[in-house]
Amino acid sequence: MTIEITLYNAGETSATGVEINDPGWDSSSFVMLGPSTSAKFASIPPLTKKTHRFVVVPKVTGQFSAGPSLVSYTAAAGHQASGTSNALDPLPILTPMEAKVEVAMKIGSYLTLGFCNNAEEWTKAAIITTVLVGLITVNWIALKSKRAVAEAQRKQAMKSLGINPKDVAVSKKQKQKKK
Repeated sequence: MTIEITLYNAGETSATGVEINDPGWDSSSFVMLGPSTSAKFASIPPLTKKTHRFVVVPKVTGQFSAGPSLVSYTAAAGHQASGTSNALDPLPILTPMEAKVEVAMKIGSYLTLGFCNNAEEWTKAAIITTVLVGLITVNWIALKSKRAVAEAQRKQAMKSLGINPKDVAVSKKQKQKKK
């Protein structure tokens, strides 16, 4: 991740001896690729800005929130001043698989018109779909079985009357050909 800190001098005189430090990127959670979390600028003229960038690589996943950066400088008439930046909103640090799942969830949300926005909603939708497909399958099997039983009873009734069921099937086909 590239971290960018922008310092803006909103004053009417140059800020000199400007030092910035961003201590929130501890080595237990991040590998520092550089250059450094701190920087020095000789001066920042009025109504201008300076930018400091550094690169870190996360070692762990989860939510991370960096505290504010610390800045100190010399203002007009040699007055020493210091301040802090705004803190970062919590950043989700994801594994490659988690990132892919997040993209899939976003696409799935669009495809379902917003009905399935997270894993819990997808699980509920999968359960409902499975139950519906199961009910339809059971109904189809029951209807097939009912037809098979009716056909077997019909054939049995024809045999008890001394009629060969195959002859009836052949004569039906012959009648259809004549029409």
